[in-house]
Parts: sequence; C-alpha cells; structure tokens
Amino acid sequence: ELRLEEENLKARLREALSEWSVSALCYTLLNKAMTIYERERQPFVLKHAGRYLDKITRSRYVRVIKKADDNRLVVETPEGLQKSVSALSRGTAEQLYLSMRLAFIKEYANRVGTLPLIVDDILVNFDPQRAKTTIRLLNEVSKENQIIMFTCHPYTVELCKKEITDFKGPVNIDT
Repeated sequence: ELRLEEENLKARLREALSEWSVSALCYTLLNKAMTIYERERQPFVLKHAGRYLDKITRSRYVRVIKKADDNRLVVETPEGLQKSVSALSRGTAEQLYLSMRLAFIKEYANRVGTLPLIVDDILVNFDPQRAKTTIRLLNEVSKENQIIMFTCHPYTVELCKKEITDFKGPVNIDT
C-alpha cells in the first residue's frame, strides 16, 4: 500500500515537473521575444527619439524603449542599463521629452508635411554641454523644419549665434 502511494506521488511529481518545465520554457521564450521587440521592433517615434537623445546626451543614453510588459518608457545606456523616466534628473527628463517631441514631428512630417517648431526656453535645465549638443541637434532639424525659439537668456542667444549655421539673429520683443 505504501509502495503504491510512493509510486503515485512520484507520478504526480513527474507530472508537476513536466508542467513546470513547460511553464519555465514559455517564460524564457516570452522574455526573449519581449527583449527582441524592445530592442528591434520599437515604433518609428521611439527609434528616432533614441537617436535624438543619444545626440543630446553624447551617448550617455542611446535608446528609448517602451517596455512591453507595462507600457512604461525607459532609457538605456550603451551598457544596457535601463532607467525609468522617474529615475532621471529633471534636465535629462526634459531632454527625453524634447527628443520625443522631435521624433513625433519627424513622423508627422513623413506622413503629412513639415511644421514649424516653436520652443520656449528649452535649455533652462540643461548643463552647458547638453545645451550645446541640443542646439547642434536643432540646427540639423532646422534643415527640414523652421524653428522659432523664445528665450530671455543671453547665453542661449550666444550659443545659437555660435552653433547655428544660418542663424537669423534675435528679434527682441518689448513687453
């Protein structure tokens, strides 16, 4: 009677182990599929936002990813470390926002046509190096889109004069 019970328990254990193996394999395959999707199958906007963020941050963050499991955005370093938006500094989060905005504009232009880009003191929370790389990026974007920039900071005007090839000069508005 005990031997029969032992054999019955062994059979149930083998069955449970088989089910667990199938579940573990499915979990591993789904994780691989999600990783491939997150790295290679991201929508146009996220790919371009990653390229823009890469330029702004001088390759500190090289990719913007929408996580497949919970739809949140993360940024990725060249080493593969992922950070959620809430873990970024205010300046870097604003750089991500600008990168997303530029990517949406690019995607819209591909479908409908170009639009002017209006920005207001976007460099306020950027360090000097990232401000410079952002102005250089805007210079590239200006080849396809007219850019109108509002600022009250003389440093931003000087940076534009230095980094933008066909800078038209500031227009002072008296209030």
